[in-house]
Amino acid sequence: MSSYQALGLRCNPFGGELPEEEPALVLEGPVVEALLGQQPVVQLLGPRGAGKTSHLRHLVALVEAREGAGTLIYQRVEEGQAGLPPLPREAGWLVVDEACRLGWRARRGLRRWLQPGRRLRMACHRDLGGSFRGLTVETLALTPLGVSRLEGLLRRRLELAALPGTPPRLQLEEAGLEALRQRSGGRPYKALAIAFEATYLAAEEGVERITGELVERGYRSLPEDIREE
Repeated sequence: MSSYQALGLRCNPFGGELPEEEPALVLEGPVVEALLGQQPVVQLLGPRGAGKTSHLRHLVALVEAREGAGTLIYQRVEEGQAGLPPLPREAGWLVVDEACRLGWRARRGLRRWLQPGRRLRMACHRDLGGSFRGLTVETLALTPLGVSRLEGLLRRRLELAALPGTPPRLQLEEAGLEALRQRSGGRPYKALAIAFEATYLAAEEGVERITGELVERGYRSLPEDIREE
């Protein structure tokens, strides 16, 4: 029996062994539905770490799987980048991350690109709806993970990784959840990385509780670039 099986788990629930179940962990169903909807413009608003990029990347994967890669253009706007490259006419979807970095000329170009049947999806830190007068702009506000939402997401992941007919024995202590929230800044994928390391330590040491101390040790075992991001 592996150390994870002793905890009632078929694998580490917070690693990469369950890619097909990833949406159940970090994404909000109503947000995904809105992004896939018929509205010409949908913008995701929220601070850094609220999950805007995670939702956009999931949208890209869904659309490309359903309609083909050539139908969607994904652009991440970098610091100091005021515009976008020429947009292919055959593309029906345009997904723009960090759209608030675009200059007014580029936003006006997006408005011209939005012919009937085309859809624009954006992630922003401020409301850009005023750049698209005459069009319906759906705005969805995302917030970083709080303790209650983080607990719900992690418990769902534990259930997905449980051995058949066996409830997971690994427990999430309140102090451990709070430490996860603080160390991750409410960022879903950083919380996952820390939880993975803490669960590895729990399995190796034969303990059934994710404590604040385990979370701190898991955080310290992460590569420096992930700790500092």
